[in-house]
Amino acid sequence: MIAFKVHLNKRKVATVGVPGHGVISAILCSVRRFKETVPKGEPTKELTFSLGGLVSKPSGPGETLRWYDEPVRVGDTITIQIVDAPKVDAPTIRVKQDPLLLEKSERQYYLRLKKKYENTA
Repeated sequence: MIAFKVHLNKRKVATVGVPGHGVISAILCSVRRFKETVPKGEPTKELTFSLGGLVSKPSGPGETLRWYDEPVRVGDTITIQIVDAPKVDAPTIRVKQDPLLLEKSERQYYLRLKKKYENTA
């Protein structure tokens, strides 16, 4: 299976992959917020690295996977090697998707966008 072999500062983080159909992702994220928009005590800057995935099923809910989700710092080095691996590390978090919750979330998103754009055409 296609997998990502990931190291942070030369130390192995994980080898991540999904057998069969699904998604794997490595996300490096830098966020800077306006001080006025952040609740008191919350950070205005974030620098994080996460490894996640999604197991897809032809019928029924899939599963969301998480191997790593931690802050990183300026100067850190992340290496990702794309490999064909017979096995991967087990995720630290594995959550079955709830189809009712997904539908509710999609409906809320749709209604928010509808309200935002219905009078702009």
